[in-house]
Amino acid sequence: GEARSRIATLDADLRLRMAAVEEALRREAGARAAWEGVVRQAAEDGRRRAALEEQQRAHAATIDRIAEEDRVLRADRASIAAALAEEDGAAAHGADRLAALGGDRGPLQAEIDAATGRADQAGREAEDLRSRAAALAERFTTLEAIVRRHADAPAGLAAVLDGAAGFRPLGIVGERLEIATGLERAAEAALAGLSEAVLVRDLHEAGRGVEHLRTHAGGRSTFVVDELSAEVNDGAAGGEDGNASADGSGSRLPAALAAVPGIRGRLIDAARGGPAPVVRAALARAVLAETLDLAVTLAASWPEWVFVTPAGDRVEGRGLVIGGDARALDTGLLPRRAGLQEVERDIAATAEARSRSESDLAAARQDGEAARARLAVVETAIRDGERAQFERDVIRGRRHADLGRIDLRLPVLAAERARIDRARAEAVGELEAILARAGDAETSRLGAEEGMRTAAGEVGARRAEADRTQAETADAKAVAAGLAERIEALGRERLALEETIGETRATAQKRSVARDEWTARITALADEAASLARQKEESQTMRAAAAAEDEAAHAGLAYDRSLLHARDQGVRDGRAAHDVLRNQIQERELHLARVDAQIEGLETICREDLETTVTALRLLPPPPADERPIEEQETELESLKAELQSIGPVNLMAIEQHAELEERFNVLDGQKKDLEESIDQLQETIRKMNRQSKERFLAAFEAIQGYFQATFTTLFGGGVAELRLQEDEGDVLEAGIEIAAQPPGKKLQKIALLSGGERALTAAALLFSLFRYRPSPFCVLDEVDAPLDEANVDRFTRLLQELCTDTQFILITHNRKSMEAADLLYGVTMEEPGVSKVLPLRFE
Repeated sequence: GEARSRIATLDADLRLRMAAVEEALRREAGARAAWEGVVRQAAEDGRRRAALEEQQRAHAATIDRIAEEDRVLRADRASIAAALAEEDGAAAHGADRLAALGGDRGPLQAEIDAATGRADQAGREAEDLRSRAAALAERFTTLEAIVRRHADAPAGLAAVLDGAAGFRPLGIVGERLEIATGLERAAEAALAGLSEAVLVRDLHEAGRGVEHLRTHAGGRSTFVVDELSAEVNDGAAGGEDGNASADGSGSRLPAALAAVPGIRGRLIDAARGGPAPVVRAALARAVLAETLDLAVTLAASWPEWVFVTPAGDRVEGRGLVIGGDARALDTGLLPRRAGLQEVERDIAATAEARSRSESDLAAARQDGEAARARLAVVETAIRDGERAQFERDVIRGRRHADLGRIDLRLPVLAAERARIDRARAEAVGELEAILARAGDAETSRLGAEEGMRTAAGEVGARRAEADRTQAETADAKAVAAGLAERIEALGRERLALEETIGETRATAQKRSVARDEWTARITALADEAASLARQKEESQTMRAAAAAEDEAAHAGLAYDRSLLHARDQGVRDGRAAHDVLRNQIQERELHLARVDAQIEGLETICREDLETTVTALRLLPPPPADERPIEEQETELESLKAELQSIGPVNLMAIEQHAELEERFNVLDGQKKDLEESIDQLQETIRKMNRQSKERFLAAFEAIQGYFQATFTTLFGGGVAELRLQEDEGDVLEAGIEIAAQPPGKKLQKIALLSGGERALTAAALLFSLFRYRPSPFCVLDEVDAPLDEANVDRFTRLLQELCTDTQFILITHNRKSMEAADLLYGVTMEEPGVSKVLPLRFE
């Protein structure tokens, strides 16, 4: 209690002293805050002063820089003005030269257009002549096959002409007869089919030919003997008129008939090489009349003559008139031969005209190339001049911009100089105010430091007193804590003593009960001692024996106890051994069951796999000793079992199946060889096609490359462009194509890095290059000229006009320059909402 009251007193004193310490700390904090405020203000004034001084130095440097920049700008302005005057003079001279070159370009372009027109006309004529020559050649081939190879002869007659009848005829009558041009139809009418007759040597060959046609159902034909035998000729020549021959070729046309107007004489007089007498006789009797009416009129008066017209009409005095559409006679041999000769003449004339047209085309192209070369020189000069003029304009623009920039910069520098001067004046005033505040701040700082030192001394004293009080309080609390711990230990010891007392009381009670029992026993023993005392003398004699027996009994009891312990241990050992034996018996029973199961499994395996029993296997002689480990033998056994299972059951149809499979194998092997040969041939064909494709692709690539460079230069007015194959691809057919372009005044770069108009022009150049290599019938261009300026549109339309001779261009555009270059214009308008109308306009 005294310790607690002492601690309470010390706590109250400590709280009072701590309150005094806190008050002293507050006063010290106030003094420190005042000092820190003075210090912060002084630091802020110092930083501001340093900043103002740095600003003053920066202002001085800026003023120097402004003065230097002003001097440099004024010097640059004078030099730029002088250079600009020189550039203006050079620009005026360049403009005059460009105007002169522009005047030269018009006549050259007109000359190129004229040469292009002549070349186009000559090219069209040459193309027409080539087409006509091809058609004539095809017609000539057909007619030649018909006339000279008997392509339209019946199968039987063709066989006779090929010698199937046992002889080879001399040919066809019409092949050996020459008729004046224009009289082929008249000769066909006069011969009445003899022109298609087969010419033989004698009548025997004629008979053999007829017999062959009859035997082989080859149709009918006429056979004419070339020259009769001498006997036949002699018999036929026995006439009185010595002027008349057997074939009539020697008869003369009566003077009265020859004098008739429109009679052109005998037809034989217009023929050469009559192959047979009957042919010559037919031609000698035929009189050529101009018209059918004349032939009909004269036939009645001259019945011995046959009148024919150039149109192929035939009139005989005995009342026979044959005629009609003259084109039906054109299938005859003589008109076909005439047509063949006419085609030959047309082919020769066409070849000569084609040669002249190609010469004109070459001359026109040469003139056009020469004019283009001169125009290219002029265009190059113009482009160089325009480029130089453009560069001068750019330089002049830059110089004007530099002058404007200098003129704008000079007032800015002056304004900046004035602003810096004002800032310097304001900084000087602020520096003076800071210096004035610096003295007052120093006095305030010293007073604040003195107050802070006083407050710190008071805080130290108060804190020392509080520390002493706190130490005393801590000591008192430590003593109180020791006493509390002692009290707690005593309490625990008291509880332990109480428990001990309880146990002692219980033991005393037990001992009291035991004492009572012993007291009763002592009483009983006293009684017994009395009785024993009486028997003492009796048992004195027996005492030794009893003592001996007692010792023996004790010894026997000890022995029995040891024997009992031994028996108990034996029983325990027996029980343990019984448990072990029981476990062993159970394990053996389990092992026996497993062995029985294994034996049953082996019996099953022997019956199913070996078709025997375990008993039979036991009767077999033992196998030779195998010294290998049992694991290796089991592995081998498992592999053998797997092989037996993979073999499967015995297939009784194996021989027949083997024969079938072998036959099928032979067939498939033959097919495989055929397929391999086909694959080799196909691969060789593929290699050949790839080789030819590569050659054609590279040839086309080189040609398009040249056209692309020329077209790019034309569209851009200069520059370089090229097509590149990607080098990372081994096969040119699989390689990609990159486009690199260098417009005038720029570096060589990929097409993706160009502007929109440059990409459009480059794409158009590639398209036109493809058309130059292989023209297309037509091409649709949808607003290709949209990103182009006026100069590029002009070059674009000129190139379109050059290519329109081979390709028809359909251009969708909103550009007026492109519309002016069109031959036909279609405008789409909407007079009513939702209703479109097309308005065509052709420029005359």
